[in-house]
Amino acid sequence: MRGGVDFPKLYANAALGKPLADFLPSYRVGTVSRWLIPGDILRYYSEPPGAREPLSEFLRGIVRDLEEFDSSDVLGSLAGCICIGLLALNPKYWKYVRSR
Repeated sequence: MRGGVDFPKLYANAALGKPLADFLPSYRVGTVSRWLIPGDILRYYSEPPGAREPLSEFLRGIVRDLEEFDSSDVLGSLAGCICIGLLALNPKYWKYVRSR
């Protein structure tokens, strides 16, 4: 909810056929959120080396913008860590990563 929008709630209401206009809150313009593990990392390494942004640009603001960790949502951050850990232990995930 870093940007002020509860996307899971919007998704659930859309799945229930409720009109979304009734649930659209105001949002903060310019909010950046990154899905580092595995999203951004896989995107970065799946691009050809010449097409990637420099590593310094990739890492810029990484701690501030991480979706997985948020100091205002300790339980959500803990759940994110657990999910990342379980993903890292899954052999199918590594097979997929190596195939890229």
